Amino acid sequence: VFFCLTGRMSFGDFLVDHIWVPILCGAGLLVILLAILYYCCAIRSRNRRGGYEVIENGVSETFSARKQERQSQDRESASLSCQFYLRSMPEYRLLAHLDDIGSRAQKNWFVLGRGPQNDQLMCILPRSADCPFAFNKKTRAVVKDLFAVLRHPYVYPMTEADFLNDGSQALFIQPLCPKGSLKDVIYGASPINDWREKYKSKGRPLPHKKISQFGRQILEAMIFLQSKGVPYGQLHSGNIIYDKDVCRITGYENALYGYRSRTFRLLKQFQKKDRDSLSLGHVIFEMALGYELEVSKPLIDQLVGKCSREVVEILAFIFYNSQGTVPTLEEIRDHEFFNWVFLRELEVFNPPNLDFTAQMKELALAASEGRPVRTRSKKRVMETSFGSNAINGDDGAGSLSSPSRAMQQSEPVSPVSLASTPATPAPSIGSSRPAAAAAPEQQAPPPPAAPGERGALLSQIQKGKSLKKAKTNDRSKPQI
Repeated sequence: VFFCLTGRMSFGDFLVDHIWVPILCGAGLLVILLAILYYCCAIRSRNRRGGYEVIENGVSETFSARKQERQSQDRESASLSCQFYLRSMPEYRLLAHLDDIGSRAQKNWFVLGRGPQNDQLMCILPRSADCPFAFNKKTRAVVKDLFAVLRHPYVYPMTEADFLNDGSQALFIQPLCPKGSLKDVIYGASPINDWREKYKSKGRPLPHKKISQFGRQILEAMIFLQSKGVPYGQLHSGNIIYDKDVCRITGYENALYGYRSRTFRLLKQFQKKDRDSLSLGHVIFEMALGYELEVSKPLIDQLVGKCSREVVEILAFIFYNSQGTVPTLEEIRDHEFFNWVFLRELEVFNPPNLDFTAQMKELALAASEGRPVRTRSKKRVMETSFGSNAINGDDGAGSLSSPSRAMQQSEPVSPVSLASTPATPAPSIGSSRPAAAAAPEQQAPPPPAAPGERGALLSQIQKGKSLKKAKTNDRSKPQI
């Protein structure tokens, strides 16, 4: 520009020698124009929305505040229910109301003291809409007896199971394990911390021998429940209690009470009989890689080179069986990955001599089939017994015989005795016939003795023949 102004060089010659100058100026102007255009479009879009961003942010904040308020109310209500329940249980004392140590919504956890070193963990949660039975005294007794029968070295025991608030809440008490669950061991977390915080980072994979040992223990526990007809379908690393190098499964109460597992969304497309096997594969995957499997089946790229060859083989056997089917729990147990494991606890275990009652079997079957428990009323049971005995001709002790058969085997009975109830005969009132219409005074010989109810029925009929004559005070005549 200086040379152009002084006349030493024309502007045209300058542009020819410095062609990059106009190009650079044009590019700069284009950038400025695009920036102005973007700013105008942004202002126009904001004006069109009319401040909807502020409204959306306000709605989101309001929804979050209401959610926190509802959670706080649920937590306070559960705390009051816990204190109310402990009034009738003097052997327990409330120590702490824990944070959400698990992912199930509306579930509250409490630490209870019971002796110097025998703390318990109480869980309170609302009754499931899919619960197969009603909450009452009878079902409470059946459930307690059922949990008492489920004794196994690899099944975590249940201390108490009860109902609260007229059956609107379920309550469970189990021993408190200091080590927590298998998930806590994998992630190196404290069992009493909030689950949103302690499981954020990746966990530490376990050696394949530990995976074999823990997997075999879990298999034995699930096979035991299956042999008793108790449904499970609740297996994940959070429902496996770890204590002194032993894994014991819990969460079986959730299946009986109609609660769904957190892995249900991943495995719901499979048949119910295959879900336990696939859930075990998910647990083995998490132990081997240190994080949860977010899909129903792992990809080959997730396994090869990431874990040991033995673990890859057992996962391939579970998820990608050569027969195209999901193996059963017994078939998985027979795999060479678990053959070498010695189960010391199972060798010394002496199972109690307890049998399942008919009520326990019906409850477990109803929970397995997802239907309500079938109850039989006393009237229906007596009618069924009466009909079978009448057809089969069973006159044994304790059976009900047909009244017509009993009367056919005895002497003829007077109208007075027939008008009365066989069990408790009473004289008929209102008969104005003379004494000739009554039964003859000469009594018939007593019938042969019959055992049980039949003998009692015949004796009552025989007594009805010797009733006194009824005298009627006839007031139907007109009085003058």
